Amino acid sequence: PEDGLMVHPVWWGQQMGRWPDGLGPFEKIFAELRAINTLHERAFGQALFRSSERPDDFGWILRPSQHEFDHFIHELDKLLSENLRHDAFDLHDVPRKDDQGNNIGTINRLDRLLEMRGSSADARIEVLEPLREVRRARQRPAHALRKNVTDKSFVRKQADLLERIGLTLEQLRHFFQSHPANTDWE
Repeated sequence: PEDGLMVHPVWWGQQMGRWPDGLGPFEKIFAELRAINTLHERAFGQALFRSSERPDDFGWILRPSQHEFDHFIHELDKLLSENLRHDAFDLHDVPRKDDQGNNIGTINRLDRLLEMRGSSADARIEVLEPLREVRRARQRPAHALRKNVTDKSFVRKQADLLERIGLTLEQLRHFFQSHPANTDWE
């Protein structure tokens, strides 16, 4: 405890017979993705994310190494920013290209959607920063040679990032839940 480390909930369940209350961070993410898709489909006739299913190799890193963490980041980015449907943003008339004619990525299109619906710049920055952080972290290994170092802090970084991503998805769910077509949704 003095190092800020916590025992993993699975260990508590398997070794001590104590089971955690509520959803774990991975299940929370997929529950939020499913809810966002349902809300978006109810309001606009199409899901926002292509898939809300958990990939087979998406879970806790078992070896706290740079390679394992990079793989986790790669999968998380595919699950979030690459999983957003461009045609769903077309339903909202969010432009595909910027003023210079460059393609706009999905996170930036989501930012523009939130802006078009009245979200403040500060709120958008707060909500979308974890998604942008994942995107930046994914691009680092693609553009540099890296040593496969082992560091116990990778597990804590993963847990912290999952918590922030869960909160981001929760806030996006609240945004889509406020649409008039979703007032009766529970």
